[in-house]
Amino acid sequence: MAKAKPVKTTKKHPLWQSIKFWLRTWISNDASIEGKNKPWYWAILVGILSAIIAVIPVMVQQFTINAADFFESGYNLDYDNSLMAFRDDFSTVTSRIEKNQLTIDGEQWKALCKNPEGNSTDYWGYYYKVPVTVKTETPATDGTSASSASVIVEKDNWYCGLAVYYTNEEDAATFATSRLANVLYDPNYQLGHTEVTTYSTNLIVLAKENAYFVKRTNNTSTTSRGNAIAIQWNHADFQGKSLQEITAPQGEETVLHAWAQMLNRGYNATRIKVGWTYTGIGFAVAIGAELFLGFVLWLVTRGKRNPFRVNNLWDYQKISYWASFSPAVIGLFALIPAAASFSMFLYPMAYVIRISWMSMRSLQPAPTEE
Repeated sequence: MAKAKPVKTTKKHPLWQSIKFWLRTWISNDASIEGKNKPWYWAILVGILSAIIAVIPVMVQQFTINAADFFESGYNLDYDNSLMAFRDDFSTVTSRIEKNQLTIDGEQWKALCKNPEGNSTDYWGYYYKVPVTVKTETPATDGTSASSASVIVEKDNWYCGLAVYYTNEEDAATFATSRLANVLYDPNYQLGHTEVTTYSTNLIVLAKENAYFVKRTNNTSTTSRGNAIAIQWNHADFQGKSLQEITAPQGEETVLHAWAQMLNRGYNATRIKVGWTYTGIGFAVAIGAELFLGFVLWLVTRGKRNPFRVNNLWDYQKISYWASFSPAVIGLFALIPAAASFSMFLYPMAYVIRISWMSMRSLQPAPTEE
């Protein structure tokens, strides 16, 4: 009689076992809770990987900003006509960019500009006036008939469609927000033109090291500002050239497109700086969410009847790290253009929902005995 051969059990590789467990934690809260028994370094690795994945939409959004869209996307709100006028008038002014700094001949600039407030202000502004027709109703008086009150009178008028300022001392954005934010600094008011109050103004501030652009809003608030963007003069293509050369149209190119390309190149350094700033903020938010939600899990299990109160704070930190990966993957949906506005919030929202579900379903207190 033949002897029975012992059945050899095949041992699965520990790495494969770990990968299978990690995949389970994507959808299983129980697996994430079991993660407290796994080596601590795996939990930390998953937490860091989740945070990195969570900030990918923010990185992509910030590092792919096309500054030219400021002029070329949507309505340009008279920037095309006003920049053409400014190009022609500014052609008599000497300007040059050297060592990342813009210099403009002060006397020539003043000859082109106006100083509505006289010697009480230290800046001179270039103002582009947009023609507009204003319709007003003539009221009835004692000397007119009632029918004359309905007569509509048309008269030629104007509003300031673009204001350009130059400062060789201040940061351009600081100059704009500190000096021009108040309604008293609205160019229409500065020019003594208080009749037209239904327009805000396109704004350009040229400074020594940078420039600041504001696109007006198409509403009835004189204090409301639209989109804004700041650029630097530190692009290699700008060095040794005048502002007129940099913004000169090439071939069939429009003036607006030439300015748009200048914005795109000048925004390069800002794009990198802002991109890494937002990436750092996003990464800090992701790590902070993991730490905070681990603390929340520990806090909600402190009840006397909760069997999970035997776990310490570090155990719940590890559980939180293991549970963070699938919300990070969900956060990648912010790469879809329609969800781009949620790039900073989609991951934390999904993460909070999962932790809340875990605390209510998998970490519940023991039922009360009847």
